[in-house]
Amino acid sequence: MDRHPGPELAATMARFRFDRPPRYVRSDRWPRSTVPGYVQEDGRSLGWDELIPTPPGLPDKKRHEPVEPRYEKMARAMSALLGDDFEAAFNIFNEAARLYYLDEYLPYYAFSASIVGRAGHLRAALEAREPALEDTRRQEGKKSSQHGFRFDEDLTYAVLAAFEGHHDESVRYLQQAMDNRPYLDYRTVFPYYQVVDLADLLFDHTQNPAYRNYALDMARRHTVILPMYSWAYFVVAKYSESEAEQIESIASGLKLDPLSYRATQLPKSQVDKARLHLQENGAPYLRRVKENAELGT
Repeated sequence: MDRHPGPELAATMARFRFDRPPRYVRSDRWPRSTVPGYVQEDGRSLGWDELIPTPPGLPDKKRHEPVEPRYEKMARAMSALLGDDFEAAFNIFNEAARLYYLDEYLPYYAFSASIVGRAGHLRAALEAREPALEDTRRQEGKKSSQHGFRFDEDLTYAVLAAFEGHHDESVRYLQQAMDNRPYLDYRTVFPYYQVVDLADLLFDHTQNPAYRNYALDMARRHTVILPMYSWAYFVVAKYSESEAEQIESIASGLKLDPLSYRATQLPKSQVDKARLHLQENGAPYLRRVKENAELGT
């Protein structure tokens, strides 16, 4: 789960064989409006309550459609997004929004939709969902279940604001999501990672330095808080202006994840220097842990 997936994610998942029956959806129930924050472009949405197990013998085939499993569909969408095929990513996410709550993939849906110029429906859908979110906030109060309950919405607002040119507002939403991130629980993307990943994507596509600076700051903090995860070191290496910090960060990242996809996106000359540094000096993050232990900190 530490490794940033490459564009081959969907093909890799397709090699797995899951021993489970297929699921079908009642096609006669479309269209139906459910949660306004999770609707596709034409306003249709279903949700988990509309999915049913395969009927014995599938007696009425006209009223049922086979459903692609959620994670396999999300893998295809993310593979398309990582491969810069944003039209395909949008189409897959848009279809998924008809079947599933997108949850942690909602910001990536907004990202691909914004790239292809088809995000107009998302802000209205999110704003329509605000009363429900406010009800949740009031009902839950200080309960732990409230923590991070609007994380996906805040990240989605950040994406939409970025493509509307409101970069300060976008960064505020990123920080708001970071400050109120949920526990991993059933999520497939680590929340801290997701905030930095989206800042990284937004910088790549807007070239606004606010996202680069935010991603670098949060990644540096992560290498201190949780030094055993590789992805943060590669983000630091990508954005740091210090060659020494770049080399040491790549070396630490390679020690933790020699096959990292993020490492392949960095200049080969830097990676070669980092490999030599790692061979001669060991992993910098381990050296730091040892020094802290000797100081009793």
